[in-house]
Amino acid sequence: MMNKDTHLIFEVYVQEEGLKDVIKKAGAAAAIGLGSATGEWNPMFTNMNAAEDELSIERPIGYIDPKQDRDFVAYMKSAENAAKEGFKDNRWYPHRSFEGGTDTIAYGHKLGKVEKYPRGIANSEAENLLKRDLMNAENIVKIKVGEKTYNDLDNKQKQMLIDFSFNLGPNFMREFPKFVEGVLIDDIDVMKKEHFRYSKGKKLTRRNDLFFDLFLKNRQFKKPKEGKKESEEKTVIVKQGDTFYKIANIMKVNVDDLMQANPGIDPKKLQTGQELNLP
Repeated sequence: MMNKDTHLIFEVYVQEEGLKDVIKKAGAAAAIGLGSATGEWNPMFTNMNAAEDELSIERPIGYIDPKQDRDFVAYMKSAENAAKEGFKDNRWYPHRSFEGGTDTIAYGHKLGKVEKYPRGIANSEAENLLKRDLMNAENIVKIKVGEKTYNDLDNKQKQMLIDFSFNLGPNFMREFPKFVEGVLIDDIDVMKKEHFRYSKGKKLTRRNDLFFDLFLKNRQFKKPKEGKKESEEKTVIVKQGDTFYKIANIMKVNVDDLMQANPGIDPKKLQTGQELNLP
């Protein structure tokens, strides 16, 4: 379920930088996909004088990001709303969220304060809404793990993190640190052990099974490149429980040199998945 705090990527910066006032103004302006928050179509995408029944005609989906391939999008639809809750007469309407809180529409989109949709949205709007929410979830992942680290991952690794970000919001790393670490280092055993999600104390069996089948069932462990010694590494990824002293010890470098190589990083606030430069 797309956490309402991740409704716009700007809101990531709200949480990270505290820019609340910026969001309040931007949120109302960001009408969802092809429809406005009141259920009216955005005039950018339709003739303002068109009849209402014509506005329900599906629009082309458009460009599909490689990280939003057909299998991944189909998985997200099934995981978020396989029963098609809120779908009536070929339109999507808000419905009560499984986990509580504000209502949801289509594929796991939590309604913001200005979103009502009394006349529902068309399938094409639901598709675009999902794609935009996935893009927002991806941007959260980039912020959390670092863009360079993110770019070095393959598409399946990226999709796994996007899914967890979409489902859990910016706290996905805090709630599943071992799983995230497993994805970042491509440790299939850790991923298989730590990927299970719960709701109200019970395993989300169906979602966990769908996730396993798409991402883990046939995944092969990547063997580390041979011939590269620790001393030749240029960067290191922070693991759970790591400190500057511990990393310096493992990598056989001076702790003061390690700190000097990372002047913008607070030694007391290291985060799992963070990338450090080695001296």
